[in-house]
Amino acid sequence: MIFLTNENITDILADIIVNSANPSLGGIGPDLPDGVGGVDGAIHRAAGIQLYQACMNITPIPSDKPYVVRCPEGEYRITAGFNLKSRLVMHAVAPMNNDLDASDMEDVLLKLDKLYKNIFNYYALSSARSLVMPPLGTRSFGLPINESAKIAIDNAQICIKKSPQKDIIFTVIRDDERNIYKKLLNFS
Repeated sequence: MIFLTNENITDILADIIVNSANPSLGGIGPDLPDGVGGVDGAIHRAAGIQLYQACMNITPIPSDKPYVVRCPEGEYRITAGFNLKSRLVMHAVAPMNNDLDASDMEDVLLKLDKLYKNIFNYYALSSARSLVMPPLGTRSFGLPINESAKIAIDNAQICIKKSPQKDIIFTVIRDDERNIYKKLLNFS
């Protein structure tokens, strides 16, 4: 089944938690204060320093970016959950909207669609029974919430059709964004 909540993602019991990560997988670093860093920050704080260390142990890949890239846009990397209620963390890096024109935005949304497909394909083939995730890339990466939510929900529905015994929990904090998800899911 598909569920929708506004709970803190780190308070939800699920086998897999999806983190809306940045390409460096640096999270918030071990010393950022509470309330900073969005979902990524909340997950890193709740998981403890071991999550940060595990991310730093992922081999960087060659890149022309001015920062270290451990996970390119449109892909994910998996670590243990450490102090989280979840066994695994999927660090998913959404593509970035850098004030693109319409044709480039179409390419970005196709990359986002592929990311969701890959996340849900992994989940469908895994022994995990529950997955919790936030919207990917709609805040600091600037992706449009309407299109992004539709992509997320379409792919989640395909996953649940193939694997009806599994649960997908979308946690969407902001009321305006959650209302978009409610409408697309036909929730009242």
